Amino acid sequence: MTLASNPSDLITGHKSTKGWWDGPDKYENVNRNVISAVQREISQTLLLALFHDKFKINVGGTGNPEIKFYGVNIDGSGEIFADTTDLPFPDNSVDFILSSHTLEHVRDVEKAILEWIRVLKPGGIFYTIIPDKTVFTHANEMDSLHPYYASSEMSPSDFSALIERINQNIKTGKYIKCLVFNARQNNLDFDYMGEVCLR
Repeated sequence: MTLASNPSDLITGHKSTKGWWDGPDKYENVNRNVISAVQREISQTLLLALFHDKFKINVGGTGNPEIKFYGVNIDGSGEIFADTTDLPFPDNSVDFILSSHTLEHVRDVEKAILEWIRVLKPGGIFYTIIPDKTVFTHANEMDSLHPYYASSEMSPSDFSALIERINQNIKTGKYIKCLVFNARQNNLDFDYMGEVCLR
């Protein structure tokens, strides 16, 4: 892992010509709905405004370097080419992490969240949106050999148990304080916002 104190040094300039796998051609109406999309957009807009002058990353998506918001992705679609389990930032250097419909595609979600905790400053916040596997599963649509198969699909209770396990076992003197955990019934995804705190 190469650490960089200036995120601009990491911008690859490479953009993928392919859209995200669950785009409008096949999946737009499968794991999205109007209500959750609007809620997600409002939440993201509000959080980006609150962290306007801070260093922010979008894990699994794109960003806007003009407002210090950088997309980090392994498919080249973000500004920074990196894996979420091995971020190229120093400890305690990131103020805010956004991740929407990404963690379910990460093979080791616990390792990814531990990496987020490492790079987030004390008081830093991460906000993630994850499909609820009790309502929608990618396995219904593709087999495990598909490059975008979701190997780590979760229910809200699975994710809650994961966060609790991380907090019990983390060795860095940090822990995750839950700020918002929105597991809406009859909705296809759930939202979690956590703050990284010192013990």
